[in-house]
Amino acid sequence: MQTKYSASSSRVRQFVTDKSTATSFYVEGMLAGSLPFEELQIFIWDTLEEWHQLDIDSHYICEKEKVMWHLFHLLERWPENTLRGNVFLRKQLEDGCLFLKQQGPMLHQCLGVRP
Repeated sequence: MQTKYSASSSRVRQFVTDKSTATSFYVEGMLAGSLPFEELQIFIWDTLEEWHQLDIDSHYICEKEKVMWHLFHLLERWPENTLRGNVFLRKQLEDGCLFLKQQGPMLHQCLGVRP
């Protein structure tokens, strides 16, 4: 059981590391207007599909993973014009990206949960 848990935890960590970097890239591009919102949505759906293909037996969720899923939730919940124009949502996205890149603090009241 311990070996399976370690392998699963390792896969989750690697997935979160890889996707956190990509998430920051896509979100920052969308907010800057250099990346179409549709590309960001495709990235989200591709990431969710990859996530569901992982065999996860770990219940532990680190702060980086929480922030990543929190950003995904915001991006799926709100339309592009609201994400760009709402000061609170835009700040959540910007601060979340900084945290994912290890350039800022953890988001306050971040309720990111796995899909």
